Amino acid sequence: MKKKVSILLFTCLSIFVLNLTSCRRGKMKMNKTVKEKKAEKTKKQTTINIKPKININQESNYETNTEDYDSQEYNYFKLRLKNACLSKLSVSIVYLGIDDDWIVEGWFNLSGGEDLMLDIKVSSNSIVYFYAENQLATRFWDGRKDETKAIGSYTIDDSFKYIRSNNNSLIGEKTYRTYFANEDSPNNGVLTQTFYCPSSFEDKITEFVGHKD
Repeated sequence: MKKKVSILLFTCLSIFVLNLTSCRRGKMKMNKTVKEKKAEKTKKQTTINIKPKININQESNYETNTEDYDSQEYNYFKLRLKNACLSKLSVSIVYLGIDDDWIVEGWFNLSGGEDLMLDIKVSSNSIVYFYAENQLATRFWDGRKDETKAIGSYTIDDSFKYIRSNNNSLIGEKTYRTYFANEDSPNNGVLTQTFYCPSSFEDKITEFVGHKD
């Protein structure tokens, strides 16, 4: 009788130990699965979707670069012009607007040493093109040095703004200009273009009226 009781107790104890081990294994497996899911989720969240900059020959349908500055939710950055010369400059720009149209705009006249923030919104991840001149000293900042990245657009002497694909809307005597590309990344939501002058250029300057505002 005692032998049967001992066998029964041993059997019950064995079943209890097996159940306990199985339960622990199941719990460990569940914890591992939860950790794997969390790690996978974290990996997805830290993945950065970096898109190349859009030039004027590319389609403008793109996703916002998640490394952009705070204004990325608006899908744009702003422009700042700095004249590091002693003389006045006239600047024209070509940029991708927030309506996905390439815009040609000018003139922005900057006095010597002037720092000007433009009231313009440029679509994120796009290249901006610039042209500047001082007619008196026949000094030009254009894209002729690297025509592989340059683009051409029409201007007039008066102030203007038009969609580049529709230059027929530009009224007046047109002049074809070559613009250079600025492929720098914006800093805190602002792309700055600085125009420098060699000393030999400054020596020629007495006065420059510039284009009409």
